Amino acid sequence: MASGKREFQLARSNRNGWQTPAGSETPPARSRPAWRPTPGSAESSERTRVKILRAAERVLATNGYAAFTTRAVAAAAGIKRGNLAYHYKTKNELLRAVITSMLAGYNRQIDALFEESNSESTDGFANLIAWDIGESTAKYTSRLFRELWAMASHDPFIAKALDNLYEVSAARASQRLRKAHPNLSASSAESIIWLLAMISEGANPIFATAPQRKRAHYARVTQLAIDALIRTANEDDKDPLTSGPKPRVKRTAQP
Repeated sequence: MASGKREFQLARSNRNGWQTPAGSETPPARSRPAWRPTPGSAESSERTRVKILRAAERVLATNGYAAFTTRAVAAAAGIKRGNLAYHYKTKNELLRAVITSMLAGYNRQIDALFEESNSESTDGFANLIAWDIGESTAKYTSRLFRELWAMASHDPFIAKALDNLYEVSAARASQRLRKAHPNLSASSAESIIWLLAMISEGANPIFATAPQRKRAHYARVTQLAIDALIRTANEDDKDPLTSGPKPRVKRTAQP
């Protein structure tokens, strides 16, 4: 690897953005601590939903869809099944909420990575590439998405929810990419982001469960992906995907 080339080794922030309040000051004396909401309040209800969604994602990723029951999620969340049913009446409703929560986390992460620009990474796109591939090949995320893909293959409800996750997060990333690279047309920015999605999602089955292969090739392959995508986005004189001669591609029959 060329000397002076920056390695994009980013600390992976929590994908879903779960954060604990700072709470550095001692709360005033009262019958109920400041951090504990009144039962039945809107704040209490939101905390319960967060607890349920974290537990549901954890059960799905660690135990698989076969063991994904409302009883298992309630137990993991430390609540009664009736309390879970109050917030999410069906398993599909709960799964949709899990995927929606994941989408919100991805969109926050996309925004944060583009805003972390500096002199070496002018727009944060390189950070996004490194994070996306790293996130896809992380053990927890890999297991979670494999379960979702398996479910989507035979459950139209989950397929639609997962497809929406890809569409909305890709649109968010495309908008941020165009803001950083105004020379790119909307269609070209979208194509670059979909190419990133193909690379990162394809990295999941190739590297996530093959530690020896990951040790041997992951860092180099990730850097190649960063170089190629950044080079494409950094074409200043012309939109690289809408001008110039294009190589002829032999088309094969679709199965």
